[in-house]
Amino acid sequence: MGVLDRVVNIDDMRNAARSRLPGFVFEGMERGNGDGNARNVEALERYRFTARALVDAVQPALSVDLFGRRHAFPMGISSVGLASAFRPRADELLASAAREADVPFILSGAANASVETIARIAGDNAWFQFYGTAKREVTERVIRRAGDAGIKVLVYTVDFPISPRNEVMVRKGVSLVRPLGWTGIRRNFLDAVMHLPWALEFLRGGGPQKLDAWVPFAPPGADVGGVLGAYRDLCFHNQTWQELEHARRVWPGKLVIKGIVHPDDAARAVDMGVDAVTVSNHGGIKLECMAPAIDSLAPVVAAVGGRVPVFFDGGIRKGAHVLAALCLGARYCFGGRYTLYGVSAAGQAGVARSLEIMKSDIAFNMAMMGCPSVAELGPQFLAPGSREAA
Repeated sequence: MGVLDRVVNIDDMRNAARSRLPGFVFEGMERGNGDGNARNVEALERYRFTARALVDAVQPALSVDLFGRRHAFPMGISSVGLASAFRPRADELLASAAREADVPFILSGAANASVETIARIAGDNAWFQFYGTAKREVTERVIRRAGDAGIKVLVYTVDFPISPRNEVMVRKGVSLVRPLGWTGIRRNFLDAVMHLPWALEFLRGGGPQKLDAWVPFAPPGADVGGVLGAYRDLCFHNQTWQELEHARRVWPGKLVIKGIVHPDDAARAVDMGVDAVTVSNHGGIKLECMAPAIDSLAPVVAAVGGRVPVFFDGGIRKGAHVLAALCLGARYCFGGRYTLYGVSAAGQAGVARSLEIMKSDIAFNMAMMGCPSVAELGPQFLAPGSREAA
């Protein structure tokens, strides 16, 4: 029996990924700086729906138009940095699966793959995410490179004014972007040996990989750690509204601002010319004491007032979570972990299975709710208690 034969939902895929990955890899991805990820998921679980009867909704219409292009269903793949630590060539595998499923794939600015490679694989399904840098000439070079590669949607992320910390990794004494030091070897040797397929594949793939977009800005001949240092020095700084203005002037395509949780920030970003706003607390790892991402969605939607689409990214693990966000006013949803589980567990086949699970779960829930089209979802499908909670 293969790994995917036992996978029925995203929780099963998560368990499959957890079985394959060493604890210091899985826990670093899952928890980061605390339990914000778990709170994101738990908050989505509180939403309940009502249903309409005698509606022809057995095969609901799932496609959604984003920036003049139709996508197959309302859940794309969000950016995940350093993905090759979970599976060699993970960026390419995610991009290929997104193309086949016809959903957007957002390549992380901290990806190991080049933007040219991903644009070639995913075509118009490929978007590019990055943080504005401390040097405007670097920002311009990165943006223009993405445009030259054929990227049409830039996801400008604003949620880390300083370098994030990962308490799990600190405790383990490891970094996925540098060779293990003696502390890491001592603490995690048995963990890696007990997950030998991952360890062997990681080593066969060359170990830690460089962040392609940042090689030109590192010292000549820099190793993996040197390139990461250049990325951190350039990208984690006190971004201001002036940096967003600069990106808007430089980037000719569609500009999405990601990492917004305050309605005033959303309104200001729209005034400055962004084409969409993504409500996100960076998968719950931005700050241990932050509210769940879904709690910020309705206020942001109200502040935007329909002037641009609002996207949602934060804790989605099932179709009902997607529908809750859409009923609260989101146009589209994204997630990183649900497909990261898939690629970790079974490569591209795992990603494809995660996407299929999500799509079929959305369709099943809509049929049971008596909603024939994604376009018809709204607060009328939320049960009274859910509407009050929102």
